Amino acid sequence: MARNSLFCMMLCSPAAAAEVEWELPVQWPESNFMTEIIREYAAEVESRSNGEIQLNVQSGGALGVTGPDLMGAIRSGVFKIGEYSLAQAVGEVPIFGLERLPGLYEDYEAFAVFQAVAEPYFQKELAENNQLMLFNVPWPWTHVHTSIPIDSLADMEGMKIRTFDPFGTSFYQKLGASPIQMPWAEVLPALASGALDGVHTSASSAVDGKFWEFLQGTELLGPQTSTSGLFINLNALNGLSEEHREIILSTAQDMQVGFWLRSQSDENNKISELTSNGMYVEPAPNDVKERANLAANEIAEEFVESTPAAREIVEKYFTLRGRTSD
Repeated sequence: MARNSLFCMMLCSPAAAAEVEWELPVQWPESNFMTEIIREYAAEVESRSNGEIQLNVQSGGALGVTGPDLMGAIRSGVFKIGEYSLAQAVGEVPIFGLERLPGLYEDYEAFAVFQAVAEPYFQKELAENNQLMLFNVPWPWTHVHTSIPIDSLADMEGMKIRTFDPFGTSFYQKLGASPIQMPWAEVLPALASGALDGVHTSASSAVDGKFWEFLQGTELLGPQTSTSGLFINLNALNGLSEEHREIILSTAQDMQVGFWLRSQSDENNKISELTSNGMYVEPAPNDVKERANLAANEIAEEFVESTPAAREIVEKYFTLRGRTSD
């Protein structure tokens, strides 16, 4: 009897609790691709640590802290780890606005060059805010979806194009359009009423909004992107055992390239979905691209004048890309 009781205790006792268990806030909905990759990271960390590290992903802002506040929450240790966009923290660290400069990063390869240049500067700023960026993933590219084909720069004159931030607004103004900055919630009603001639957003959002019901096509101008990253409190990281710390860091490094490929795949899939629903998708005309490059350089120069710490990053990026700021 005693032997059977001991056997039952060995088999029936609950699994040992994780040695490290942290809540991991994510601001995006459960089905969003950014939430999915954070969950994949958390699952891989749990697997590599044999369940000793458990990161409880809480999507959709369930923990009550919004994107702009997450940097401070991780800095203070309210959360040991969490997701946010560097651009959301631009109020505290102005050089993070570099990520959103339009027209400088026309594809994933260009953005990878920028990230390689900027990351040491960003990590330094983050360290001063008691945190480390584990990985950073670009969102699918932003394009301009329009009611008429853009065959030349002249076609953009006066076009009412929705934008989502001052950078995008300035960009389209320099191309001769009449941009209107508005939140996503107002876009579909504005399209339905004819108040807009075009929308500056990603192909993913264009599919979500069924733009083929309102617009004709998509010009692959790719003027703007942003990122979401995973950040960890330095005190918490340094407080881990050497083995657990290595798992947290190496898993992020090993998975980041795959996450970038997921973003690129999402971009390609959503572009295909637009065409399958009758929208044309084509590269922007050469004269639009040329003016876009000039506009991008002008906005970059305006930015570094207001944020001098950003100049070295921009100049290094331009040098590696064979561009000039003229």
